[in-house]
Amino acid sequence: MWFCGNGFGTVGIARGKVQTGVRLTVRSNETADGASAAAWRDVDPGCPLDVQRFIQVGAELWSSDRELTPALNRLTIQAHG
Repeated sequence: MWFCGNGFGTVGIARGKVQTGVRLTVRSNETADGASAAAWRDVDPGCPLDVQRFIQVGAELWSSDRELTPALNRLTIQAHG
């Protein structure tokens, strides 16, 4: 990250620190009841998942700053095959 906002014509640098986030997990099953669903596993955004017929998605929202609230605005699941 860089900035140039001190008003004196010089360039400075700054380091960003992540203070909020979302951890996605997924598990899948062949039946809708979920009784024999696989164990929860982390999701790597943009990477394909090997899932069965039904899928469950978990989202853990976290913040290290009480003034900041994380949000999950959209989740898209695309079926292939």
